[in-house]
Amino acid sequence: MMVFWRYGFDATTFRMLEDATGVGAKGLGNVLGDKEAIFVKALRLYRDDRKKALEEDFWPPGLTALKRFLDTLSDPSVPANDKSNVGCMMVASIFELDRTGPQVQNEVETFRHMMLSYFRAALEAEKIEEADAKAEFILSVIWGAQDYLRLKRTKSANRRVVEVMKSTLDAWAKDASSKAGKRGVGPVTS
Repeated sequence: MMVFWRYGFDATTFRMLEDATGVGAKGLGNVLGDKEAIFVKALRLYRDDRKKALEEDFWPPGLTALKRFLDTLSDPSVPANDKSNVGCMMVASIFELDRTGPQVQNEVETFRHMMLSYFRAALEAEKIEEADAKAEFILSVIWGAQDYLRLKRTKSANRRVVEVMKSTLDAWAKDASSKAGKRGVGPVTS
């Protein structure tokens, strides 16, 4: 997974996979399949790892959880050699979809829907209207920030993007609270 994450599908060679695993190309191929099959398994592993982290990060769902997640995108304390400084493996894989098969597309879409579900739940917990569209917006911003992170190789490069996104979330929460107050519903907290 780490080799594909750092270099992507196209640039990863069987030699690189051999070096990373200590298993020869024939052994890798016999057990795991061709390069694309190994890539799909790596994407699944990445998704499963992220899902475990998101389950913890987004409990309970709400803007506090979402902001905490955003903060991880710009954490200046992450060492320069940390794997997360190369961005999101799924985002990097998007640029290789035209050179891979439908299983890779399926993994990226499954990951996308998973992320959207956490964002949507956080927004709905705060009674923020148009949660589906706003979750898509958040994902688009985050995926753009992940691509920028891959370019800059440091999480601190995303500091301004995260600040603007958190301000946007605060504005949405304020709007939801204002509308709830007009309807006689209690305040919404973030």
